[in-house]
Amino acid sequence: MRYKVVLSFVVGMVIAMVVAYANTLDELVKCTWSLESTLARGTGTLFKSPKDGKWYFLTAGHCVEDLRSEQKEVNPEGKEIVKEKWEDAYIVQKVTAIVDDIETEVGTVRLRAKVVAYSKFEDEDLALLEVYAMPFEAVSAQFAPPDLQLQLGEQVWHVGNLRGELTASLTAGHISAVGRIYKSKPFIQTTTVAVPGSSGGGIYVQRDGKFYYVGMITLGDAQASNINFAIPFQRIRKWLHKVGYAHVIGDKDEQQSN
Repeated sequence: MRYKVVLSFVVGMVIAMVVAYANTLDELVKCTWSLESTLARGTGTLFKSPKDGKWYFLTAGHCVEDLRSEQKEVNPEGKEIVKEKWEDAYIVQKVTAIVDDIETEVGTVRLRAKVVAYSKFEDEDLALLEVYAMPFEAVSAQFAPPDLQLQLGEQVWHVGNLRGELTASLTAGHISAVGRIYKSKPFIQTTTVAVPGSSGGGIYVQRDGKFYYVGMITLGDAQASNINFAIPFQRIRKWLHKVGYAHVIGDKDEQQSN
């Protein structure tokens, strides 16, 4: 009996680590969720860690910065210290069905999540949230491998929360520039349509029948919805390694640097 219990546990752990990646446009939409709280709004992407089986939500730092507060305390030595405190957020996805040829909202899924890593807008402008519980098997985005090379003019797809109302909207465009220096940092410039509410949403390319997450839209031109800038996956990968969450995208964690 003990062996059966151990075997069941091991099998369960293996199943938990299996990741179902988004490989169709419909699945790209399903792995994109809206970020909602009393203070924050934005878009983000679900990733399932193949290491611990947990679900994580990758979004822009400026989408969660209003959830952050500082609390002053006095330590045993009588010294005043400042502690960082975060409010929880909810990631949300609307459930729709086609009724009489009309897309109709039939429900909403809301999952509670906590901020586990964050960088300010003037730094990397990235945030990672851990989902407390996933009640069903969702679809995970697939992060681009380190050797993937983006091509000028290559088609890309973006899923965002357009204007805060048109959630999980899929748009397509092209790569206008790779390594565009904007605000002293390298970005991917793309023509995929994105407007306020799209921040934190991913952009994807298709290779060998697979869709790869290659960047996150965080900046745009207020006068033109098709001039947008995405943080390239290389910068995001480096940041995840730095904050100790490389396992979220299947990489090996390194010692977190201060």
